[in-house]
Amino acid sequence: NKTLAGAIRSSVRVLVASVLMGSVAVGFTACGGDSDEARVRVFHASPDAPNVDVLIDGGRVLENVPYSAASDFLGIDAGDRRVQVNVAGTDTSAIDTHAVFAKDTEYVIVAVDKVAKISPLVFTADRTTPESGSARVRVLHSAASAPAVDVYVTAADAGISNAQPTLSGVPFKAISDYLTVPAGT
Repeated sequence: NKTLAGAIRSSVRVLVASVLMGSVAVGFTACGGDSDEARVRVFHASPDAPNVDVLIDGGRVLENVPYSAASDFLGIDAGDRRVQVNVAGTDTSAIDTHAVFAKDTEYVIVAVDKVAKISPLVFTADRTTPESGSARVRVLHSAASAPAVDVYVTAADAGISNAQPTLSGVPFKAISDYLTVPAGT
């Protein structure tokens, strides 16, 4: 149906924007830093949630983050950290959890699902540079109202009617392994 297709297209656009921002962030985050630091990136993927503030150990690290926005990687102290996602400008937490972050490791925190069921997904990031002519991508199914989906990676003008899916039956909240694909559109 058109609503479902729109939700899936929106989620794919958000994911692609996040992947592209990750590629841009490499130039800014690869140098320097404290050896006891972990690095985190936050992605707001709750479609009906308002703008949010993100707090680590009670200190605001991001403010007024809108739906579909992803931050650059931020340096935080490694260890057990309290992570809160609050309604922007308030002390009202939609997410209040703890996560352990290892030093010299990069993480992505995704606020996912509709606001009534919002939850965090925390996973590691690997920004190893792919071989020349290739790109590395990862798929996160974050469309709360969509069923499991098949993902096709093809040339921009290729149809999928005779193609095999690159990933089959990806359920909501699933995060794929990294895929190496030809660079380009």
